[in-house]
Amino acid sequence: MCNLYKTEQANSWIQIPAYVEKIDLDIHTNDETTTYEVLVTYSYKIKGKKYLGNRIFFGYSGSNIENHEALYAKLKNSRKIMIYVNPNKNQEAVIVPGINYPIIWLLIFAVFWISFFGIFSLPLFIKDVHNNPRFSYKKTALVLGFICVVSFIVLLSGWLHFGIENKINVL
Repeated sequence: MCNLYKTEQANSWIQIPAYVEKIDLDIHTNDETTTYEVLVTYSYKIKGKKYLGNRIFFGYSGSNIENHEALYAKLKNSRKIMIYVNPNKNQEAVIVPGINYPIIWLLIFAVFWISFFGIFSLPLFIKDVHNNPRFSYKKTALVLGFICVVSFIVLLSGWLHFGIENKINVL
């Protein structure tokens, strides 16, 4: 959950220009899947001191879900971009602040698992006046099934997926 806190905190960091120093699209293939990850290095100056950064956004890592090619193309064709720098720790910077798809996915996943354990524990702890469970496992399974179906529809539809490349501010 540190990423969730940091990503929201980064919205209030100072915006400064940075130069894209190096950009690469790292591709890993095994028998079953191919994963992609954009590797970027950018430089920026604060009070005459040069810093290097490589964080695109909090929670970013290689996967086969994101559109890494579009992100790579956007950064490859950009010489100068705006970044967000932590005013209390100048070596900490990020290109895109705010909540992004990987963090939303993690939150949905966490809600699903909390719901799973919470709903299935209801019959154990919530009793009526005769000490009988107020909820049956059948009802809790239906509620959990509904939460599961809605979560997977939201994740797989891409409804919450916003092209991260569109959030990059190119100068």
